[in-house]
Amino acid sequence: DLKRSLIRIEDLAQTIKYVMTRFHILKDENRDFVKNLREIAVVPTQRSFKKPSELFDAENELLRHFFSREDIFPAGDFAKPEWLDVLRQIGLKTADNITVQDIGNSVTIIHQCSQSDEKQNICMDLCLKATAILKFLNSKPEFFEVNFNEIKLKNLLKDLDWIPLETEKPGEYPRSLNWFGTENIEFVPPHEVFSIESSSLIGSVAPTFNDLALGKVSVKLGWKRNPGIDLLFQQLDLVARNYNSKDKA
Repeated sequence: DLKRSLIRIEDLAQTIKYVMTRFHILKDENRDFVKNLREIAVVPTQRSFKKPSELFDAENELLRHFFSREDIFPAGDFAKPEWLDVLRQIGLKTADNITVQDIGNSVTIIHQCSQSDEKQNICMDLCLKATAILKFLNSKPEFFEVNFNEIKLKNLLKDLDWIPLETEKPGEYPRSLNWFGTENIEFVPPHEVFSIESSSLIGSVAPTFNDLALGKVSVKLGWKRNPGIDLLFQQLDLVARNYNSKDKA
């Protein structure tokens, strides 16, 4: 029943805390201690207990944002620096352990959350999550060609709504023209997005993303492509109808 389950959880928590406080002694006494402990689900997370080898280090900023809204970090006392230091020695995962499965799952979470009613309450978390994923992919562009559930990751990513629109105009953008982004952050699939470098050509009629520090990702996702003639005419029409001589200055 529930009471017995809670007692077992409390017993488990106390046992692992005892083991952690004696970690260095136990490690020296048994050469297999660390290897065995790494594969036992004894570390509390927000929703369960997991193996140390299944968890990531939340003190790493990129990982913290990458896996935001995922039950993948130690929680409670085990999120404190002194406990994390021991967990790192046992085998917490780092950015080098991120897999194509992790990327696909994290992007899917953004897509699903972007369709939910609570989107506006969590949009900043989702933006930071998307940015962390993009930064990681920019450092590891080879992942685009790796299979995720029998399809290449790049093919999965292109159709999911996970890229946050730029909501602010570049400083040099004409004040008289509206910007395509809105005050409320929206998420779109990568194939709809253009590089921020094209903002002067299509900034009022198509989504852009600030990719100036994401050169490899921008190429892989096709953001450097030239805008189509229809978009250019739409932008020209807006410029003509909203022309303000003060913008020229």
